[in-house]
Amino acid sequence: MIKTNTVTFVTDMKIGILNYKYAVPTSVTGPADIFMALVRTYPRVTGKDLQEDFEVDFISEKKGTFYKNGFSTTDKEKLSRKDVYDLVIVPAMFSNKIEEVVENEGLLIEWLQKQYKAKTELASICVGSFLLAATGLLNGKKATTNWMFADLFRSKYPQVMLEDDKIIVDQGSIYSCGGAFSFTTFIIYLIEKFCGHEVAITASKILMINIHQQPQTTFSIFQFQKDHDDDVI
Repeated sequence: MIKTNTVTFVTDMKIGILNYKYAVPTSVTGPADIFMALVRTYPRVTGKDLQEDFEVDFISEKKGTFYKNGFSTTDKEKLSRKDVYDLVIVPAMFSNKIEEVVENEGLLIEWLQKQYKAKTELASICVGSFLLAATGLLNGKKATTNWMFADLFRSKYPQVMLEDDKIIVDQGSIYSCGGAFSFTTFIIYLIEKFCGHEVAITASKILMINIHQQPQTTFSIFQFQKDHDDDVI
């Protein structure tokens, strides 16, 4: 069962989700769907108003200018310096584009650093951890990523204490989750972190999301060593 380290109750929570080139669509829209589905369905299921109000923006950058658009609109407006989020989610990129994204998204990396300095909490999904680690904010901290790319992560970011067996790693104000669709459990974890256990349990039931945190090793496939001197069988 999920149990967060601390609970920080909020009433109006601004969430930003990065929508950069080569971001995996499901890890951009999926977290937003979970947050907004909770807002829509919680009163109907429980008969009570949800105390927390989630405002979700998708954040993009083009030619040095940052834009935001809301959950239910594609109309974009420029971000201002006053746009500071409570939580920013870094979605996964396509796995064959990891190096390219990290190399080309310098402006997003700087923006994440500025948001964190302004007390924004940061969360990465799957190999989005590569982009988060590129900020340097994970140095000396624990993190996780997709188990298939653990060796690459360690080689690029030796100062990060990678725990690739974990589905979720919580470092207080920086979070990371494992591979693929484990982000669904991760978002429920964050809901518990900000809204409390009762709301998180209700969300998991409404959305039918398993909240048991099995280690990634449960899902990992043995990676055969191809370079060896053994005889062919």
